[in-house]
Amino acid sequence: MHRTRCEAGKSNRDLTAILETMPGAMLVLDEAGTLQKFNGAAVQLFGYAAGEVVGKRAELLMEDWQARSCPASADRQAGAFKYCGVGLRKDGSRFPMELVLAEWRSGLRPYFVGLAIDLTEKQHADARLQALQREMIHASRVSLMGTMASAMAHELNQPLCAITNYLKGLKYAASRHAEERQPDFTTILDKTADQALRAGLIIGRLRDLVAHGESERTFENIDRLIEDTSALAFPDARDHGVHVTVNHELRGELVLVDRVQIQQVILNLIRNATEAVADAGRREITISTAVADESMLSVMVADTGPGVASHRVPRLFEPFATTKRDGMGIGLFISRVIIESHGGKIWHEASPGGGAAFCFTLPRIAQDELDHAA
Repeated sequence: MHRTRCEAGKSNRDLTAILETMPGAMLVLDEAGTLQKFNGAAVQLFGYAAGEVVGKRAELLMEDWQARSCPASADRQAGAFKYCGVGLRKDGSRFPMELVLAEWRSGLRPYFVGLAIDLTEKQHADARLQALQREMIHASRVSLMGTMASAMAHELNQPLCAITNYLKGLKYAASRHAEERQPDFTTILDKTADQALRAGLIIGRLRDLVAHGESERTFENIDRLIEDTSALAFPDARDHGVHVTVNHELRGELVLVDRVQIQQVILNLIRNATEAVADAGRREITISTAVADESMLSVMVADTGPGVASHRVPRLFEPFATTKRDGMGIGLFISRVIIESHGGKIWHEASPGGGAAFCFTLPRIAQDELDHAA
């Protein structure tokens, strides 16, 4: 008995010495959640002296800990347990923290040795990274629209010219006083209004696409989203003599996405395909949607161009990897960032009709998710 107590005491002293050499904030809890040890780094993190916390419950240091006890065996994975929550300092300040606990035994009694980590800097770094990604995505979107500006200007010029012609016709009709010309006024004004609306829709699409707002996800019909995006890409494709076909296999399928970001991905893939078929004998682009599996749907943009050289495929989605003489090489990289942030994947494969095909997936929205959202 005496020997057992001596060994336990030595083990306890050894553990204390080891904890004090650790640069991280270390603490030891018993099975009831009572603090047993508290090293120097923990003193600096929480602001309490060791004597102020040893023997006290862990909720002194961690918010909502009173609703917990130390992990039961069934809760442990690979001997460790992770608590993520809010740390409480002596001065009353709070901070995001993570506590990783591992079981340690002294004789027959179980204890839990924990490493407390202040997540403040990590969260700030994550926020800075997300802000940088948003800036890159926006810059890429503006650059993409810049390359399509000529076609967009031509597309906008058509309804504006039509409005001008209709108004000239209206002026001519108004200058004639015969009553039989009166019914034409309504027709001319209706046509003028239609063209003004068309011009407004084009401007609205452009404004939405280059807007620098916060990311917001909404439920969107994937086929309608592709149709709206294709309407922006068609003028550029038409100027290059490219025929675009959209095949809808999904009817009414919804996705929870940032509409503008997914439009950016689709638009970038269509633009790349348009450039790929520029010198091809057959200039065709096919956009299709399909169900990938029970949880995902897929979108494919395929072209009849020369395809992608096999040695370039592994680096297609890396930043600054480009086959274009004047390209920046960030379009596919930004597309990958966007799709992966939505829980999907993006990849390249050989097109069934020759050329290249770029595919991406997005999570499908189950009916119970829609019911819950409603």
